[in-house]
Amino acid sequence: MPTEIDLASVYQVVLCVLLPPVAVWLHAGECSIHVMLTFLLWMLFVVPGIVYAIGFCFFRALFIHRSKTICDQKPVDRNVIGWEKVGVV
Repeated sequence: MPTEIDLASVYQVVLCVLLPPVAVWLHAGECSIHVMLTFLLWMLFVVPGIVYAIGFCFFRALFIHRSKTICDQKPVDRNVIGWEKVGVV
């Protein structure tokens, strides 16, 4: 059974293929390092610029979620491990 395709996603894919820096700029909402990197990749090597734009626009949320779960872990209490015994503290 075919799923309903969002028209905005179709426009975004077309924009990622034709003008990757513009697609990243519209998705990010600002002219950030991602836009500059996409422009550089697109000017030097066309296909990596397109791949980076598609990855940024459609798969960035997966990477952000994964990095937040890793970075949001509480730091280990040094007293629990016993760093004083080892001589690190």
